[in-house]
Parts: sequence; C-alpha cells; structure tokens
Amino acid sequence: MKKMQKNNKGFTLVELIVVIAILGVLAAVLVPQYIQYVEKSRVAADKNTVATIEQAINVLCADGTIKSAETFTWDKETGAVTSSTGVSISSLQAILNSGTVSGSGASSSTIVKKGTSSISVDVTFTVTITNGVPHVAVSPDYTAWAA
Repeated sequence: MKKMQKNNKGFTLVELIVVIAILGVLAAVLVPQYIQYVEKSRVAADKNTVATIEQAINVLCADGTIKSAETFTWDKETGAVTSSTGVSISSLQAILNSGTVSGSGASSSTIVKKGTSSISVDVTFTVTITNGVPHVAVSPDYTAWAA
C-alpha cells in the first residue's frame, strides 16, 4: 500500500482567525492605556509650563520689575501671556528664555508653548503685595490637575 503524503504547508484558517482574535483583544486593552498615558504626559507638561511662568513672575517680583498688584493670564490655546497693567512681557520672556518675543505689544506676547492637554482653561496669575512682600496666586490650582 502506498502511503499518502500530507502536504502541510502554511496555516489553517482557524489558526489565522485565532491569531487575529488575540491581536484584537490586545489592541482593545492596550490602546486605551496608551491614550491615557499620553494625556497624563500632556497634563504634566502643562503643569510644568504654569509652574515655570509662576517662578518667572516671582523672579520679576524679587528684582523689582513688578512693584504693584498685577494680573497675568496664560492663554492655553495660543500660548500667550498677557499683563493687565502693561508690565513688560519682555522681562518675563528673558527669564523664561523660550525664544523671541512676538505679539502686537509689550503687554501681550507669545512666550511659552501652547497647552497640549485636554484641560481647556486659561490660567491667571495674580500678584498681590502686602507689606512689601509679593505673593503670586495661581487660578485655577494647577497642582490639582489630574496627571
């Protein structure tokens, strides 16, 4: 009797379907985690930007550039920082050292990168001076942003 030879080359349809199903389950689990990770990193970047602006404003208070109550606003969408009383933003620009000063006037310049996270609020920095001691209040509290 002649033995029949099987010619088993390649994969069966069932094997291919199982592999595709496994890849689908892995993608369903990993893609949301990746998206969440990216958003956390964007929030962290925005928090760092706000903290840097706050530190730069503190430096301006310490060196006497800001001598009275002042309000600065960071527009997250455009990356612009504006001053309520026209304090020279170029001083803030020099401290942040983030490129060239641009904008229509001294009180509005793009000095930091645009926000990247899904948090869609402008941040306000209010400088108050009590007994000669400046204090910078940040609103909203960026330290509470979920990262």
